[in-house]
Amino acid sequence: SFWNPFGNLFDRWGGGIMLDASAGQYYPMDVFSSNFAYPKTKHRTNHLAFNSGGHIASGCELLFSTHFPPGVQGRFLVNHCVGETGTAWYTLKTNGSVYQIESHGHLLRCDDPLFRPVAMALGPDGALYIADFYTQIFENMHFSKRHPGRDHRRGRIWRISHPDRPLLKQPRTKGEPVKALLGLLKSHESSTREFARRELQQRPAGKVIPALDEWLKNLNAADPEREHHRTEALWVRQGLNEVDAVLLQQQLKSANPSARAAATKVLRYWQEQIGSGDEL
Repeated sequence: SFWNPFGNLFDRWGGGIMLDASAGQYYPMDVFSSNFAYPKTKHRTNHLAFNSGGHIASGCELLFSTHFPPGVQGRFLVNHCVGETGTAWYTLKTNGSVYQIESHGHLLRCDDPLFRPVAMALGPDGALYIADFYTQIFENMHFSKRHPGRDHRRGRIWRISHPDRPLLKQPRTKGEPVKALLGLLKSHESSTREFARRELQQRPAGKVIPALDEWLKNLNAADPEREHHRTEALWVRQGLNEVDAVLLQQQLKSANPSARAAATKVLRYWQEQIGSGDEL
């Protein structure tokens, strides 16, 4: 069922996606973290993937950047480094415990036979950066690792930005006040939230937890992102190893299924400390 992992990401709720490069298929990572027994068969199938496969895939990203227009936020991007080389993008939706995708063709295409997009990431300026291996020989099956045609000196990085929208400025996190860092947990950009969360997790718990509890108390009940903000608070506590059984149980009963799934992952690590892990 799975051949060659060559790209992974975590969505804004902590759900993982992994690419199978050889088959060009995309898998929910939770499948690999569970006790799943593959059938003992000669031929592999793609029944666990949420796409039909095709071009060799390498590198993926979720587009959460206000530098780009609202209509493309949250799109799932995948590089194809063989065949129709380029970067495909999709609308990513959840269907129960798995994903569904709707294709929007290619964000980027290139006819240069040496073009090999192998990785990508959103930069601190909100633009999309794509690493291009730029080589004719790109695999080990048919060519020796010492083949003289291998190019170890060249490579390219492409930046994709919107011509009519300003680039972003990465907020400061290092050394910033706890209150300011908590405000960044509401950011649309995933990297900003990750930097702020990590900075909070490296601070003394005694200085973070009281401010975090006050921040939670003041969240707007009508905010459509409220459950995600509460999940961010749960992750801050997890990183500080400060168990909050009440917050965890509330998130396990959330009306948002993604919030419940995120809380279940935290429960895995806290179940012995809260004493009622089996019941929950």
